Amino acid sequence: MKVLYDTNILLDVFQFRQPHYRDSAMSLNISLTGRAVGYFSAHAVPTLYYILNKYADRDTTRESITWVLGFLEIVPCDRRILDSALNAPMVDFEDAIVAQCARFASCDYIVTRNTKDFPSSHVPVSTPSDFLARIQS
Repeated sequence: MKVLYDTNILLDVFQFRQPHYRDSAMSLNISLTGRAVGYFSAHAVPTLYYILNKYADRDTTRESITWVLGFLEIVPCDRRILDSALNAPMVDFEDAIVAQCARFASCDYIVTRNTKDFPSSHVPVSTPSDFLARIQS
C-alpha cells in the first residue's frame, strides 16, 4: 500500500499539535513500520521547512527535514504534475498538486485532516483516524 501524507500530518507530529498529534503520528507510523510506503510531495518540503523553522531552531528543523527525506519517498513535482494540477477541478492549487502527486505515484490514499479540500481527487482521501480504522479493520 502507498500513502501520501499531506503537510498538516507532518506538522501535527513535528509540532505535537493537539488534539491531532496522536492520530497523525499513528497514521504515519503505518509507513514507518513497513505496513505501507509513505510518500510526501517535493513541492511541500520547502513549506514544511519554512513553518518548522519559525517555531524551532535551525538544527531541529534540518533534523526534521532529514528525517522526512530519509523515511518517506519524495514525489517529484514536475511539469506534468503542475499541468495536471492546474487543470484539476480543485479550488486550491497546492491541494491539487498534492492530489496529482498521489495520482502519479499510484498512491492508494492521501492522508490529510483537510479532506474537504480534495473533492475531486482520483486517489481516496482520508483523515488520520479514518485511515487507521480502515487499516485496522
